[in-house]
Amino acid sequence: MPVAQTGVTWLDGGAAALWEPECVVALIACGINPANFGTYDKRARAQAAERKAYRKKRNLAANGGGPNPRPHEANCEVGKKDKALCMCIESDAALKELGVEKWMLANSQSGHISQNALYQNDRGDPCSNVPAEGQHGGTYGYRDNKAFCMDHLGRANNPGTIHYEITNREAQHAQSLKSGNVEVVTEDVILEGVKGTAAVAAQGAESRQKGNDAHAQYDKNLGTLTPERKDEAQRNDQAKEQHAAALTAKQNGSEQAGPSGTGQAGTPNAPSTKKPTPAEVNDAVKCISDAWKQSLDQMRNDTINEFSTAARSDECKAEIAAYRKTLPPEERKKKIRYTDLPADRRAKVDAAVKDKVDTAQDALKKEGAKDAMKANNPPTQEDCLKYQANWLQQHQKADGTFPPMQGRVPDSKEGDGSRIRDDGRTAD
Repeated sequence: MPVAQTGVTWLDGGAAALWEPECVVALIACGINPANFGTYDKRARAQAAERKAYRKKRNLAANGGGPNPRPHEANCEVGKKDKALCMCIESDAALKELGVEKWMLANSQSGHISQNALYQNDRGDPCSNVPAEGQHGGTYGYRDNKAFCMDHLGRANNPGTIHYEITNREAQHAQSLKSGNVEVVTEDVILEGVKGTAAVAAQGAESRQKGNDAHAQYDKNLGTLTPERKDEAQRNDQAKEQHAAALTAKQNGSEQAGPSGTGQAGTPNAPSTKKPTPAEVNDAVKCISDAWKQSLDQMRNDTINEFSTAARSDECKAEIAAYRKTLPPEERKKKIRYTDLPADRRAKVDAAVKDKVDTAQDALKKEGAKDAMKANNPPTQEDCLKYQANWLQQHQKADGTFPPMQGRVPDSKEGDGSRIRDDGRTAD
């Protein structure tokens, strides 16, 4: 079940181009829009924009303005609590008004495919990335806002939502590593968590509540299954099933599934009882896992291109200009970066800038960028990224791949979830 090889721009570009046809079929069957993947920031912006637009509309209507004045929904605390944020977007009335695609987008959070705490001691601080050592690259080049993400439905602190169940599955994975005295978190170990997250996204919240998921055998403690949590899980999963039906209708109508929020709003169909088959779930999990694996090299490529001495050098610019002239006229205007160069041209740049890179690394070490967590005078995040970028550039293989990542065992039992914020980001 391959992921399309689309170069290194799919995370920031159109995620729909990422998937092979078989993956598109599997994701849609699971109620997942293939276009709704990307960087953390990209998905957060899309979700926040949809929430903001609806919130503005509902505040206007509740204040007696617009074509359809009406009070806030019963779930909304505006007028009941000081400085309350309008949350009418979570209501069934909003679902009916917006249609399932827009409603799911507005009620989702940008969710990491693999738990951020595996990569960093301090969220958002690349200086806390795991240092490279021996045959592995640590988590050099990782940035939480550039990580591979998808839309996780619901607030992560609202029991029963898909995002809540994913967050708690992440916590279970972290706890299993600690209780098992795991010291080396290899890419394969991180992949176990990726598959667990992808399985909840594909099967729904109720699947985790029922337990016995082959994709997450470490997930033992499901927590208290209150009636409210079960009801919310059912509500989330019904929306997911409606989304699958809507996406399938688009696909059958020869209309490519675009990013959620771009279609026409309308009243959703009655909840479907059609759930994805086990084969469709397995295919979706594999597709998402393969895409996550591919995203690791893109993140590292991006770090090299933005921060490395080689990529920012005059020698690199000259080599890119020379390479551009060899391309067909229709391709000469495309963006070309250091990591886009063929191996032989990249090797020429590497040889030309070796002394510059060594000098830069020595200076960055003195600033504490190599041992940032132990430095008396903490380096800047940019210095840490420069050091990591140079290390990655020095260790990138001729085929463009890198030494495998190696993460850390999270210090707490917490997953990556949190309350929903208006800007779409999550907070620890």
